[in-house]
Amino acid sequence: MKKRFLAALSIAISSGLTSQAEVRAAEPLAYPQKPITIVVAFAPGGLTDTLARRLARDMQTELKQNVIVETKAGASGQIASAQVARSEPDGHTLLLTATHHVINPAVNSRLPYDTEKDFVPIAELGSTPNILLVHPSLPVRDLPEYLAYARKQPGGLAYATSGVAGSTHLSGEMLALMTKAPLLHVAYKGVAPAANDLMGGQVPSLFGDLQSMMPFVKDGRMRAIGVSSLQRSPSLPDVPTIAEQGVPGFEGTSFIGLYGPAGLAPQTLETLSKVALKSMNSPETLEMLRANGGSPGTKSPAEFRAFIGSELAKWRKVVKDGNVKAE
Repeated sequence: MKKRFLAALSIAISSGLTSQAEVRAAEPLAYPQKPITIVVAFAPGGLTDTLARRLARDMQTELKQNVIVETKAGASGQIASAQVARSEPDGHTLLLTATHHVINPAVNSRLPYDTEKDFVPIAELGSTPNILLVHPSLPVRDLPEYLAYARKQPGGLAYATSGVAGSTHLSGEMLALMTKAPLLHVAYKGVAPAANDLMGGQVPSLFGDLQSMMPFVKDGRMRAIGVSSLQRSPSLPDVPTIAEQGVPGFEGTSFIGLYGPAGLAPQTLETLSKVALKSMNSPETLEMLRANGGSPGTKSPAEFRAFIGSELAKWRKVVKDGNVKAE
């Protein structure tokens, strides 16, 4: 009897130890375990690169681990996105990219990844509205006058942008679709030549990003008609939104976001989101963003995921209805 009792006790103890070992094995490892790489989809020098380096610095402080910024520019962000989509979902390889991430699927059906399935949206880092501008000689001062003037022009009214299928171009396409105004897109190779031709009178209007265009508005070389965000920009508070000028719901902002590969652990997602939002809403970064016409991100991971879904759907519709073709 005693032997049977001792045998049973031994089995029970062994089973308990095994169960505890299994539980410990199932527990996620502390994050991070090694240096983190932020793969940036656009070239150094712009707001995307600036935010990446500020985030890397703050992540390194908060997470007590080295954070490396790796630039993989090209193909409207596709090279960087493809690299992160193929990486291990352990939170040590992240993607930092801009609005092209949600536009690319609308204009390219052969991406080397699935934007919806291959990524976990972590945090919106910052956003800036686009702005509709005209040459000061144009006899329009607000959006209703701009649209009325466009309808009187034989063949329609031209607007310049920095290229095909970017957020500024698609903002113009969306405005044309929502108002039925005859607006004609003129694509330039960059914002600088487009701005020069607007100031020189070669084109009558332009859709540009607020960061680049703000100095020209402030010194009077361009006249602002409306911003593309739902709320007015703190940087140009006297410029009304397009939405409030008779186009309700109009929104076409440029934004920068942080993503991980699909399969990212919920605990890691939550950690990264908190660190990113804390970094972007620090007094130093707030000041820098506002100086560039931007606003910091505030969305939770769930809210950011919902936003990404709505952006994908919106730009697919604009591209389809506007018959937009990528270069």
